[in-house]
Amino acid sequence: MADKILKIMVRDICDIWEDLKPNFTARLPLKQVRIRSPMLLRPFTNLIILSCDDVEEYKQRLKTRLRETREQVERSSESQWLVVLVRLPSSGNCWDELEERLAECLRETFEERASQLEAALHRMEPASNTSLPSRGWFSQYFLAKDSCAMLYTLAGLFSDALEEYRGLQCETMRHLEAGTFGGTMVGDDEAALLDPGRKPLNWLLLHCCEFDLRQYLFAQQSQLHLLQKDVLSVVRSGLLFIANFAEILDQRAA
Repeated sequence: MADKILKIMVRDICDIWEDLKPNFTARLPLKQVRIRSPMLLRPFTNLIILSCDDVEEYKQRLKTRLRETREQVERSSESQWLVVLVRLPSSGNCWDELEERLAECLRETFEERASQLEAALHRMEPASNTSLPSRGWFSQYFLAKDSCAMLYTLAGLFSDALEEYRGLQCETMRHLEAGTFGGTMVGDDEAALLDPGRKPLNWLLLHCCEFDLRQYLFAQQSQLHLLQKDVLSVVRSGLLFIANFAEILDQRAA
């Protein structure tokens, strides 16, 4: 889960980010925040930084650029944006205020995305009560539950993320009753039980193979146990998973 980190996009209008970066990154309000370049997709917050000496400079040099940057953020991102006017050198009080505002933006984005995912899952509930939902429904449901679990992981809510994966595992086992088993590709004879990125998720849902989806769900839950520093749960669930999987493979080989 190395990539599951809260991310902030920095949009540097005045080329001052390199001067600010050391002090800024040393005072981040959340431990799981990574500062990335504008190439990043779907950040949690867009931090727009600029610097000017007076109002006239702002009007002549920065006002238009700021408006264009803000409009670009609003068109391309669902996350919050925060404009910061920097005057170097900055005092400690300024950094404290920035921390508070940034943390607030991150919370608002988290709550908004969590609400969107919960609403999407709620809309899918009627189909889940049918005897066997369509593959299209299952793929959308899987992605929504997986995204919800990852969002909780970003916020450090590991127990909530585990609950999402447990619910997803139950629905997956029900759906796979009529699916294919898989396990026939090159490399499938090698264990990778703790690697959820072993195969792309879109590929897994396209082929919907029990062999791969079971391993994906086990790997995601194991990674969460490791984040909780609960190695014993990984060992226990791993032994049970291997025993059950071996029994399934023996039955299919018979």
